[in-house]
Amino acid sequence: MAPRLHHAHVHREPHHEVARGRRLEGFASACLVAGVALTVLADSGWQLAVGIASLCAFAALGFVASATIPDERGDGRTEP
Repeated sequence: MAPRLHHAHVHREPHHEVARGRRLEGFASACLVAGVALTVLADSGWQLAVGIASLCAFAALGFVASATIPDERGDGRTEP
């Protein structure tokens, strides 16, 4: 007989999630500023390419930041 494994409930500390969200927001903001500046003020092709890549990174980070917002109840359920 194989031993039964009990799945432990993993509790994440809320301050770790907040810190992660703040880092994502900060990096996304930096990508937005760099992307707009390089796209608008670019003189060469590589600057324009880096600006567009920064704007794409901003869009991706914004999606990840909004998709990982913790629920307000804290019990992990998704139903209203």
